[in-house]
Amino acid sequence: RQSATENSERIDVVLRYISDNYASQISLNDISNIACMTTNSFCRFFKKATNKSFTQFLNEIRIRNASRILIQQNIPISEVCYGVGFNSITNFNKQFRQLMNTTPRKYREGIL
Repeated sequence: RQSATENSERIDVVLRYISDNYASQISLNDISNIACMTTNSFCRFFKKATNKSFTQFLNEIRIRNASRILIQQNIPISEVCYGVGFNSITNFNKQFRQLMNTTPRKYREGIL
């Protein structure tokens, strides 16, 4: 059995890695290796620690950063999409709408 301290340190390492690398492709395998766990163990551990799946958490980080960029910089939405780590504008729009209840374009227009 692992101690709470070990788990706390492990989740800190994982969250720091996600924060530093969210714009790159992070596979479940990669992140499990960083946590020194099997993918199944990691999925259970991460869900217990954050109440979210790894993919859901990663997408939220990417969308939050995208929304900040949309407000601060006037760069094309497609560039924002790829810049925060999505490989498809369709998926980006879908995830953005799910989290922010609006499209990236409407979000930007509403802020400006």
